[in-house]
This record gives sequence, C-alpha cells and structure tokens, in this order.
Amino acid sequence: MKLHSASLAAALGLALALTVPVAMAQDALTERQVQNQLEQQGYKKIHDLKFRDGMWRAQAKSADGRRVTVKVDPRTGEAYPDEQVSRLSETDVHASLSTAGYTHVHDVDFKDGLWRAKAENPASATRQQLLTMLQNLLVERFQIKFHSVTKEEQGFALEVAKNGPKLRTSTNEEEKLTFIGPNGEELSKPVGNAIKVNARKCSMSELKDLLAFAGDIGPGIDKTGLTGVYDFTLSWNEEDGPGLAAALRDQLGLQVKREKVSVARFVLDSAQKPTPN
Repeated sequence: MKLHSASLAAALGLALALTVPVAMAQDALTERQVQNQLEQQGYKKIHDLKFRDGMWRAQAKSADGRRVTVKVDPRTGEAYPDEQVSRLSETDVHASLSTAGYTHVHDVDFKDGLWRAKAENPASATRQQLLTMLQNLLVERFQIKFHSVTKEEQGFALEVAKNGPKLRTSTNEEEKLTFIGPNGEELSKPVGNAIKVNARKCSMSELKDLLAFAGDIGPGIDKTGLTGVYDFTLSWNEEDGPGLAAALRDQLGLQVKREKVSVARFVLDSAQKPTPN
C-alpha cells in the first residue's frame, strides 16, 4: 500500500489519535486545574483551553513574553510547548521511519506542532501493522502510558444490498486508495461536497473505515460477509446527489444500516517530554 500526502501526519506527535480515538481519563485534570497549573509554570494570558486528541491544549504567553501553543499532560499538568516536539530533527524523523520499515521517505516537514512525511510502507505490512508501528514510535519516543476502554456508540453496519454486490475482484498487485479532485488530481483527503474515491485491492473492512472517515457517519462494522479484495470507484455528493446511501447501492451493491457498534478507545494516562537530541 502506498501512503499518500498527510498519511503519516502525527506519527511523531503527542497523540494516539491516528490509531484510535482518544478519550479523557476519568481522573484527568479539569479545565480550571489545568489553568492553575499553567499559571504556576509561569504562563499568562491563557485562552482557547480545550481538550483534544488526549491532551489539554491552550494558547498562552510564556514567562519570556512569547506567544506559544502548549499541550498539557491531562494528569500531571506539565506543559509541553510546541517547540519541545520540534526538538526532533528532520534527520531523526527520517531515521525513525526508515527503522520502522518505511522507504522513499521524503517531504519531511514540521507544521502545526506535528511532524509530517510522505513515504511508502513495507510491502508486506497490513494497515493494522502500520498503525501499530506508528503507535510504538509514539510510546517509545514520549514514554506514553495508556489504557483501553470499549463502549457502544451510534454508528453503522456495512451490508450487501437487496440485489447483491456489484464489485470486481481485484487483479492488482498494489493496494491503493486515493481521493480524486475536480481536475482528476489525486488527493490525500476529500475536498468539498463532491467526493470520488478510487480503490485498488480494497477489502470490505477498509471500505468500512473509509466510509467512517469520508462519510462522517460514525464508527462502523463490516457485515457484508465478503472476504475478498476489490477494485472500484465510488462517487457521491450529499448536496447535489447522489448521496452516499444511493451511491453505495447503485455503484457497489452495498448499503449502510444505522446501529450501535462497539468501539475500542485508548485513554491517554501520561506522556513525557522527548529527550534532547
């Protein structure tokens, strides 16, 4: 599977959100407690304090008068200015990804508090193995401690429609999934209301994940019973039509049914500052 632009975003960030959603630990600090912790550490004019991706985040003015974005450990209250993450050099990121088995690593860039890169994954690695690699990088670099919880959330089941599937068994050697822009260009994520996806060697489990991401219909479960891998193109537009439900039925012979599904989530317990280079 070739990973495209932004697929490795957050690989060396402070969150586990790329792998699974992150929830707030029950004993995490409250907003008021985090505000007090930041003030005790010398930060002033603290605002936009929000909990996201397993960390408290805020805009503030540091003790030396600089305006900074800080991430705060939800248990200890220790602040991590964005420049802490940026202590990783481009060489460090390149080496870490290469050690994990990625090839043709390029366009390594630090932006918005995260390192991003483009690369090709190990040819034999599955999607879950890739996510596990990235998770392990996070745990090792930031000494992350977490635990998992399972809960039921409103989502969907992917099923075969009444008249049967309209899928073509894949003969491609390479697994590839890309969004197509209005001018035929390949994109890493959908843009606008008109969404078009080209998939090669795609399983129903991967299609389920795609629908959860691009269709914005919550977590899903595969109930198609189809175990092969397929090539297909899927296009929909919720404003001008056809909508996602109609497109799935008419183009792929599939349907989504709203129902509650069990979702595994990681709760971030703590994280440490990365060691200086």
